[in-house]
Amino acid sequence: MNAYTHLWIADVLALVGVVALLFGSSFTSMRAAFARIRVDEATRGRLLKAVDARESAEQSLVPYTRLVGLIALLCAALEFAPVPPLLPYAFFVLALSVTALIVSSYALRALPKRVALLQARDAASVVPRYIFAVVSVQSLCALALVGEPAYRLSAVAVCVAGIVSTFVGWRLTYAPARLLGDDLPVEQFVDQRIRLNRASMAVTMSGAPVMVLLGISQDNSPTLTVIAAFGLVWVMFVIQMVWVFRAVNAPPKPDDLAAIHGS
Repeated sequence: MNAYTHLWIADVLALVGVVALLFGSSFTSMRAAFARIRVDEATRGRLLKAVDARESAEQSLVPYTRLVGLIALLCAALEFAPVPPLLPYAFFVLALSVTALIVSSYALRALPKRVALLQARDAASVVPRYIFAVVSVQSLCALALVGEPAYRLSAVAVCVAGIVSTFVGWRLTYAPARLLGDDLPVEQFVDQRIRLNRASMAVTMSGAPVMVLLGISQDNSPTLTVIAAFGLVWVMFVIQMVWVFRAVNAPPKPDDLAAIHGS
């Protein structure tokens, strides 16, 4: 890995660190996920009230975002230390996934009470099972570099990070709904939407770092196994991102909007 690659990785990590430190609260903001939903003013008021209540309950998530910023800055500095190639980047990815696990655990317990729903929640409408299969294979593809001593630690760290992120996405998808009980139809809609955004981010965190790792390693006369793994990861990443784009940008289902309006 040449000096230019070290430099741009350090620059990206430093930028992530600065943004996370300065705008940490923006990463936990939920209103953006509901900005394009077309409803009447009365319904929008109920929707934003439920979103604000959820944000208020999870306010203490902000320090975790700033912690990620500090770790990113540390890893940016380590890019210039005599360490194995990509190890600081891999350490950051691992730290990010562990932080996501901690944050998701807190978020699932943040609301003061949980209300049981009479109608079962459709978990497959958040993240389908095949996406978890795709990102799991992607994570394991990082191990194609284990045979190369210079990348061994980085490969293991990125693989573990991918598995942790996949677990986070699975947990967010299948965990019980978290509702305050003040306006159940609206809160259920908000919970489903937030769950979709967070789970899709988690599965993206599973696959993207593997692609970066294998892509950068192509500079060092890669083996046929590494080339094949990189190709497989690319194909799976396209499948994953097509689903993420369609899922996150899909309009609400008519039945969901009807339930809100009719309540």
